[in-house]
Amino acid sequence: MNASFGALQVLRGAAVHIDRVADGKVCPGNGGQHDIDLFCSEIMAKFLGGFLLQTGLNPHPEMARVSGSSKGCVRMVTVNVTGQPRPLHALWKIPSPDAMSDNFWQSGSMLAALELDTGRVLSCRRGTGPDTEEITTHPVSGVEIADMVLPNWDSVKILAASARGLFPEFGVCGFDIAICEDGPRVLECSDNPFHTLYQLAMRHGIANPDLQPVWNAVSARQKDRLARQRAAKREAQKPKG
Repeated sequence: MNASFGALQVLRGAAVHIDRVADGKVCPGNGGQHDIDLFCSEIMAKFLGGFLLQTGLNPHPEMARVSGSSKGCVRMVTVNVTGQPRPLHALWKIPSPDAMSDNFWQSGSMLAALELDTGRVLSCRRGTGPDTEEITTHPVSGVEIADMVLPNWDSVKILAASARGLFPEFGVCGFDIAICEDGPRVLECSDNPFHTLYQLAMRHGIANPDLQPVWNAVSARQKDRLARQRAAKREAQKPKG
């Protein structure tokens, strides 16, 4: 990886925020300028499976007050136990000050545990392993993170539940939701929401007394669904007449 992509932090499929293109240069959101021809040739060479260019979103003013123009998403994990999808837990992925995305593997990124009912920050941590530390203010803006209530929280939960309804066959589904100036927007959906994030933010395992009954119920529903599918298949394969 040469200096162009190294500076752009295009690693493991991460997003790149481009502020502008001018005079043959690409100007990313974390500063610097890069030759546009080299930038394009590297994208074409490294992402053979495809890539996506889309218009950037502007964060809600309250979110921007904390971390600037970066879109730090809420990771909302949802479940479907009774056929009625619902949010289970939520985290706020706060980008590193010099990052262009909220991927937690980037050095300096932060994770805030959120109170599901209200969107209030319960705690915020930076780093992993022996280097982890609890912080109460953003390291650059100095804005108080502890006890902050994220804006439009009811809309975030409604959006997560509505989007979850599009995937009834999945037991667990995670959504990355950006809280933007014109409302929340889903940026990503995954049937593997990387439970490590929950464990890092909440400081205890995912298989705990509060959540284990939910995992058990999700598993039972999935097993029942598969059993009914197999039974229907066997019935369809029976000789007619």
